[in-house]
Amino acid sequence: MRRSTILAAVAVATFGALGVAACGGEAPPPQPPSLPVAAASAAAPSPTTAPPPPAKPPLSDLIPQTLKGIGDAFNAHDAQKMAGYYADDAAVYTYGGGETHSRGDLQNSIA
Repeated sequence: MRRSTILAAVAVATFGALGVAACGGEAPPPQPPSLPVAAASAAAPSPTTAPPPPAKPPLSDLIPQTLKGIGDAFNAHDAQKMAGYYADDAAVYTYGGGETHSRGDLQNSIA
Protein backbone atom coordinates (compact mmCIF):
# COMPACT_ATOMS: atom_id res chain seq x y z
CA MET A 1 0.00 0.00 0.00
CA ARG A 2 2.81 2.35 0.85
CA ARG A 3 4.50 1.78 -2.54
CA SER A 4 1.39 2.72 -4.52
CA THR A 5 1.01 5.89 -2.43
CA ILE A 6 4.57 6.93 -3.22
CA LEU A 7 4.10 6.24 -6.94
CA ALA A 8 0.89 8.24 -6.98
CA ALA A 9 2.60 11.16 -5.22
CA VAL A 10 5.47 11.08 -7.73
CA ALA A 11 3.03 11.01 -10.67
CA VAL A 12 1.01 13.94 -9.28
CA ALA A 13 4.16 15.93 -8.60
CA THR A 14 5.52 15.24 -12.09
CA PHE A 15 2.36 15.96 -14.03
CA GLY A 16 1.49 18.86 -11.80
CA ALA A 17 4.84 20.50 -12.48
CA LEU A 18 4.38 20.03 -16.19
CA GLY A 19 0.92 21.50 -16.05
CA VAL A 20 2.13 24.58 -14.21
CA ALA A 21 5.02 25.07 -16.57
CA ALA A 22 2.74 24.78 -19.57
CA CYS A 23 0.35 27.44 -18.30
CA GLY A 24 2.97 30.03 -17.37
CA GLY A 25 2.46 33.16 -19.48
CA GLU A 26 2.29 33.95 -23.18
CA ALA A 27 4.23 32.12 -25.81
CA PRO A 28 6.72 34.19 -27.79
CA PRO A 29 5.61 35.10 -31.33
CA PRO A 30 6.69 32.57 -33.98
CA GLN A 31 9.88 33.37 -35.81
CA PRO A 32 9.85 33.44 -39.62
CA PRO A 33 11.70 30.47 -41.11
CA SER A 34 15.21 31.23 -42.19
CA LEU A 35 16.65 29.58 -45.30
CA PRO A 36 20.00 27.87 -44.98
CA VAL A 37 22.72 29.13 -47.27
CA ALA A 38 22.70 25.95 -49.37
CA ALA A 39 18.93 26.07 -49.86
CA ALA A 40 19.03 29.73 -50.83
CA SER A 41 21.65 29.09 -53.49
CA ALA A 42 19.77 26.03 -54.76
CA ALA A 43 16.56 28.05 -55.10
CA ALA A 44 18.05 30.19 -57.87
CA PRO A 45 19.26 27.89 -60.66
CA SER A 46 22.38 28.96 -62.42
CA PRO A 47 22.11 29.61 -66.16
CA THR A 48 24.66 26.88 -66.95
CA THR A 49 22.54 23.99 -65.63
CA ALA A 50 20.67 22.03 -68.26
CA PRO A 51 16.94 21.42 -67.86
CA PRO A 52 16.01 17.99 -66.56
CA PRO A 53 15.41 15.32 -69.19
CA PRO A 54 11.79 14.59 -70.08
CA ALA A 55 10.07 11.86 -68.11
CA LYS A 56 10.15 8.35 -69.55
CA PRO A 57 6.81 6.95 -70.70
CA PRO A 58 5.34 4.30 -68.40
CA LEU A 59 5.89 0.62 -69.18
CA SER A 60 2.14 0.20 -69.60
CA ASP A 61 2.47 2.29 -72.78
CA LEU A 62 5.77 0.82 -74.02
CA ILE A 63 4.97 -2.90 -73.76
CA PRO A 64 2.00 -2.93 -76.20
CA GLN A 65 3.95 -0.79 -78.69
CA THR A 66 6.96 -3.12 -78.54
CA LEU A 67 4.89 -6.28 -78.91
CA LYS A 68 3.04 -4.80 -81.88
CA GLY A 69 6.35 -3.80 -83.49
CA ILE A 70 7.82 -7.29 -83.02
CA GLY A 71 4.66 -8.87 -84.44
CA ASP A 72 4.65 -6.53 -87.45
CA ALA A 73 8.36 -7.23 -88.13
CA PHE A 74 7.77 -10.98 -87.84
CA ASN A 75 4.83 -10.88 -90.27
CA ALA A 76 6.87 -8.75 -92.70
CA HIS A 77 9.76 -11.29 -92.50
CA ASP A 78 12.13 -8.43 -91.56
CA ALA A 79 14.81 -10.01 -89.36
CA GLN A 80 16.79 -6.80 -88.90
CA LYS A 81 13.76 -4.84 -87.69
CA MET A 82 12.71 -7.63 -85.34
CA ALA A 83 16.22 -7.98 -83.88
CA GLY A 84 16.24 -4.21 -83.33
CA TYR A 85 13.78 -4.66 -80.45
CA TYR A 86 16.30 -6.78 -78.49
CA ALA A 87 19.37 -5.67 -76.52
CA ASP A 88 22.87 -6.36 -77.83
CA ASP A 89 23.45 -9.00 -75.15
CA ALA A 90 20.01 -10.63 -75.32
CA ALA A 91 19.75 -14.36 -74.70
CA VAL A 92 16.77 -16.06 -76.35
CA TYR A 93 15.88 -19.66 -75.55
CA THR A 94 13.32 -21.39 -77.76
CA TYR A 95 11.84 -24.80 -77.20
CA GLY A 96 13.43 -27.18 -79.70
CA GLY A 97 15.22 -24.35 -81.47
CA GLY A 98 18.28 -23.84 -79.35
CA GLU A 99 19.46 -20.56 -77.96
CA THR A 100 20.96 -17.29 -79.17
CA HIS A 101 23.21 -15.01 -77.17
CA SER A 102 23.34 -11.72 -79.06
CA ARG A 103 21.32 -9.52 -81.35
CA GLY A 104 23.35 -10.73 -84.35
CA ASP A 105 22.72 -14.40 -83.51
CA LEU A 106 19.01 -13.63 -83.16
CA GLN A 107 18.96 -11.86 -86.52
CA ASN A 108 20.73 -14.82 -88.20
CA SER A 109 18.37 -17.36 -86.65
CA ILE A 110 15.30 -15.39 -87.74
CA ALA A 111 16.63 -14.96 -91.27
